Amino acid sequence: ARRHPFFPPCLSMLAVEVLRAVDLVNVDTDGTVSDPFATVTFGAKTENTLVVEDSLCPEWNETFYFPIALPPSGEIQVAVVDDSRHSLGQAVVPISALQIGARTEIECPLQGVRSGRITLGLRVLEKLTEEAEVVERDVAEEGEAEEEEEEICCAAEDEAQLEFNPMARARGAVHVPAKYADMSFPKDAPTEELVLQQVYGYRGADCHHNAFALPDGSVAYHIAAVGIVMDPRTRQQRFFRAHTDDILCLAANPAGTMIATGQSGKNPPIMLWDPATCQLVRTLAEGDVKGVNVVAFSDDGSRLVSVGIDDAHTVSLWDVATGRKLATTTGGRNKIIDGHFMPGSNTDFVLAGVKCLTFFAFASGALTATRGLFGTTVAPDTLSGVQPMAGGQLVTPSASGALLVWRGRTLAASKPAHQGRAEAICATPTGILTGGADGHIMGFTGSALKKAADCWVGSPVRSLHVLGSRLLVGTQGNALLELVYNPATGAIESGPGMAPATSLPAPPVAAPRPGGIPARAPAAPPMAVTRPNPVVLTQTHNGEVWGLAVHPRDPTLCFTCGDDRTVRLWNTEARRMVSKSEVAGPARAVAISPDAALLAVGTTDGHLELLETATMHSVRVVRAAQGKEVSVVRFSPAGDRVAVGTQAQTIEIFAVPSLQLVATCKGHSARIIALDWSADGAVLQSNCNAYELLFWNAATGRQITASSSLKDTEWATYTLKIGWPVLGIWPDRFIPCDGSDINALDANPARTLLCFGDDFHQVELARYPCPDKAMPKKAYPGHSEHVTNTRWTCDGAHVLSTGGLDAALMHWALQ
Repeated sequence: ARRHPFFPPCLSMLAVEVLRAVDLVNVDTDGTVSDPFATVTFGAKTENTLVVEDSLCPEWNETFYFPIALPPSGEIQVAVVDDSRHSLGQAVVPISALQIGARTEIECPLQGVRSGRITLGLRVLEKLTEEAEVVERDVAEEGEAEEEEEEICCAAEDEAQLEFNPMARARGAVHVPAKYADMSFPKDAPTEELVLQQVYGYRGADCHHNAFALPDGSVAYHIAAVGIVMDPRTRQQRFFRAHTDDILCLAANPAGTMIATGQSGKNPPIMLWDPATCQLVRTLAEGDVKGVNVVAFSDDGSRLVSVGIDDAHTVSLWDVATGRKLATTTGGRNKIIDGHFMPGSNTDFVLAGVKCLTFFAFASGALTATRGLFGTTVAPDTLSGVQPMAGGQLVTPSASGALLVWRGRTLAASKPAHQGRAEAICATPTGILTGGADGHIMGFTGSALKKAADCWVGSPVRSLHVLGSRLLVGTQGNALLELVYNPATGAIESGPGMAPATSLPAPPVAAPRPGGIPARAPAAPPMAVTRPNPVVLTQTHNGEVWGLAVHPRDPTLCFTCGDDRTVRLWNTEARRMVSKSEVAGPARAVAISPDAALLAVGTTDGHLELLETATMHSVRVVRAAQGKEVSVVRFSPAGDRVAVGTQAQTIEIFAVPSLQLVATCKGHSARIIALDWSADGAVLQSNCNAYELLFWNAATGRQITASSSLKDTEWATYTLKIGWPVLGIWPDRFIPCDGSDINALDANPARTLLCFGDDFHQVELARYPCPDKAMPKKAYPGHSEHVTNTRWTCDGAHVLSTGGLDAALMHWALQ
């Protein structure tokens, strides 16, 4: 007898996505902005997000899981709190109306305060017992050939072994193609390997002082979980890949012969590695400090100071040669952003952070801390860096934009500099350079800090380093730039081989985009400054990256789109971004037409936009998805239609290039997550977040319920993560598994291999088809966040992957 394809739940989970808040009240009274985090309580369990520094509109994008009994009942209690523990409001969210498997996004007003709203994403996930046996069965139907189906038998074990089976709801639609019916599949992993070739981007959005020019001409920096050493002349990279989570900080010793990196996570290691070989030299075993966000070497390279992001902001002093921890102490309750040893000392150092400057001295096996004194003329301010200067004084860039000058541990002077936050500082032979949120780099000379240079680079500056005439600039926009510093004059000039710096004209008024959507123009910088032309060493999106498309004929070209409202063209042979264009909104999906003439981009606010591939100019914009997020975009094989999967649980099919709606597919129970056209363009197959596999007549939009009739259909692409060819991609280690642990999948053009990205920071490689989870896979680390997309190049020789929140684009070669 046939077992019913839906199996009873043994346990369920409530997934709460804490997405963002807006219009928060500012409880700071010293001229700075609140540092909010959110707490979520359901039942007896409470979870906290990370703190977002200096923001009244924070974005957290963190997901927490709570056990829940069905049917859903009770309330979620949410509180937004400043890092100083002042309340920024509360909300209570009932969940009795939630539907199992469907995602609901709600915006709640915060109570108890005059303004503020928080947005949550809620979903109830059924959990099924771990698979114990997969049995093939025959189903005969009016003379048709026998069809094999799989059956999952429940074997109840303890809660730690419970696993959600994402295939359960699709079971009735899964059929074995006739050509595979009598085939046995290899039980070994693919013989091929993926080898990392290039990583695009630099982590500047939330890090400081983390890019260094090295004496051999290379530069060292990081993004995701990868430490990178790049040759600026060839753009070739070497990789340090021993980290398992986000790298939060990087420092080079003065000789440039050793790099220190710290990461986030439980018991995060500090790793010392050789930039010439990218081989690990030594691991410093820090305790459970949740992450290490500051590392700094002494002038002689013999000592290292590190700072944790735990509540105590643990400060540790290390002996570099032995890896021994010499001393540890607390850094206080305020976040620490930067550190520097005092000149010529390997025992005394100073740390700067949120409203604090703290001096530390090491003696008799212990660290002694002494607070800096702001005095009464200047309110305590956030200090994003610290730089000792000749004569014993220190300079710290502040959130007010001023440079604070310290003598001893006392604030002696405040010098106006930047409009907005001063973010970065570094030493030069004659003084200092500073970088600000206003996009300016300013040079100052002598103890009087006489202004010697002022240039604008167009993006907030987070990191500066000068070595000889080389000036390395890291920006908040996740780009790494190289300029020329003139030690004799203090001038900042264009990068090597670039056109000379120019005076800045007023920026042109941006023309409105098609569809009446206004384009945004950057604020005009002051006319008195110059704009040098930097060499852009690497860059990526400034925000989450989800959309990825490969050129249909040129294996060296690919396109990405992200929450920064841009679509970008990359050339992997030249190892750089070629061009970019702003689109109608934060973008989550991109596709390229089969003739490579057009791009289609879908946004989070329901826009579908066509662009010319050659010029990246917008052709047409329409409103799709009932104004809800466009999650998938795919051109038909002939290029005459484009299918759009939406958060509104529909697939809309538009004519190209008119973007007239020609059909709508309705029947899914949740947001569409993947779709493919048949090779003849007659049929669509799709998955949604409710783990359904459905089929559609592409001409009429009607659902095809006789799924067995489509088992031998040739598909133009295969990107579904729920279907017969990919039954085996869901491994036992995904416990608990909610069906979203695999985010994207792609079969190579030869239909022999699969690449897919998971929630565990890995790109994986498997054979195609992969109907048996006993078939081994190969996993490749590098990303530090959910791998949101993977795609094969048109020749099947390379894989591209995107890392969501880590914003990295990675290029892998198949060998």
